[in-house]
Amino acid sequence: MACSVCESLGLALIRIKAERPQNCYLCSRERKKALFGKASDLGARILFMGHHGDDLLESFFISLLYGGEIHTFQPVEMFHGSFFLARPFCGLFKYEVAAYNQKFHLPSLQKPSCPLAGSGKRTEARRLLQAFSRGEKRRILTTLLKASPSGKSPFLL
Repeated sequence: MACSVCESLGLALIRIKAERPQNCYLCSRERKKALFGKASDLGARILFMGHHGDDLLESFFISLLYGGEIHTFQPVEMFHGSFFLARPFCGLFKYEVAAYNQKFHLPSLQKPSCPLAGSGKRTEARRLLQAFSRGEKRRILTTLLKASPSGKSPFLL
């Protein structure tokens, strides 16, 4: 089904295999390495990623609580001068993306592809954010997307 959606848009679907170590950090690094390598090989100028607002918030809290840094990924950013990474769903939450996919019968993963889904730092950050936000995730995401000491968002170009 995913191929037919891509074909209807005039796009090719390319599946990339990557090593999947049993460590979230290394797995993420290996998947990005394979993905960015393929994008570079193809001469891509823009690589669209599927990250949504929940991912952005969780990444922020993982960075803050476990990495000792205050940052998260940007909705649009240049990758080492090679190509742009664009994350068009950053202003939407996972449930909103899922509802859109369902409404328009778009394909999605039926089960988590991660063997460690439901455990690890991301799950801890998700639970903490859920307890902390008490229904205020939209406000927190909006604030994070526009927050910066200089008044210019570090998350938006």
